[in-house]
Amino acid sequence: MSKSSKKDTNMVSDNPLVQTIEVKYKYTDSELLGFSHELCEAYNIITAKELELKQFSSAIKEEKEKQEDIIADRAFKINAGYEMKPVQCTVKYDNGIVTFTNKENGEIMEQRPITEEEQLRLNSNWVDAEKVIRDDSDKEELNED
Repeated sequence: MSKSSKKDTNMVSDNPLVQTIEVKYKYTDSELLGFSHELCEAYNIITAKELELKQFSSAIKEEKEKQEDIIADRAFKINAGYEMKPVQCTVKYDNGIVTFTNKENGEIMEQRPITEEEQLRLNSNWVDAEKVIRDDSDKEELNED
């Protein structure tokens, strides 16, 4: 080996090499405070979004249930082909037959034999048909409770 080659390895270059390395960096109090504010803001945003999601989900669920109720109702009506509706009727007792006539259009809604209870009422001079109907309605309401 020559002296000149040894000399080259010991020499410091005028153009030093540049290299990036990872080193420990300690945050300042101001930086830590900034991180704390960002952390709290992110937490508040998440909490608000979760509440929005809960409210939105509740509204969607409510609308879905409403539509399911409509579907069930319409399916029942289609399947049955009819529904029962209350109709104001006049009542006539004649020869053991009770006739219910629609007050609005005069159509006979139902005819049936008189019941024993109705016959007893009529025989005891209680001939106010509306009163008989009211009493029957009251009796039905009591039975439903």
